Amino acid sequence: MSQQPSEVDPSNDPLIGRVLSGRFTLLEVIGAGTMGRVYRARQAPLGRVVAIKVLQRHAALADDPHFKRRFFMEASLTAQLRHPNTIQIIDYGEEGEGEDELLYIAMEYLQGTTLADLIDREGRLDWARSFSILQQVARALREAHGHGVIHRDLKPANLWRACRT
Repeated sequence: MSQQPSEVDPSNDPLIGRVLSGRFTLLEVIGAGTMGRVYRARQAPLGRVVAIKVLQRHAALADDPHFKRRFFMEASLTAQLRHPNTIQIIDYGEEGEGEDELLYIAMEYLQGTTLADLIDREGRLDWARSFSILQQVARALREAHGHGVIHRDLKPANLWRACRT
């Protein structure tokens, strides 16, 4: 999901207020991309704030009978990752049927800034800082690749300097 919260128009989002799997209440859109949106949500009964990535059924997905299986396999593998620089997966699942079908991944909610925001604010980073960031990313990717997970959307807007909530 690549769009920043300020660029997302949540005013007409029909999923706000929807409860997924009886425990994740979608509160607001915090990001969007070509395949779906990311929401800030509250997990019951814990009251924990989480991020929910929701993929809505597209015509292209309807034509791919293996997409759902791959999605669940990737979510399951990603949930096994424990590197400190990798976001933690809490749950995943599906809701609805047919054209209303949603696939989702619930993950820890991060507060902070992206590398893209940092570069916009500070400009070019010095080599030592850049190298440190690159090392952290490479270590996280090494673990992911060891589990057969490929990121597929690695870019500064998807790299967070975060405070875990």
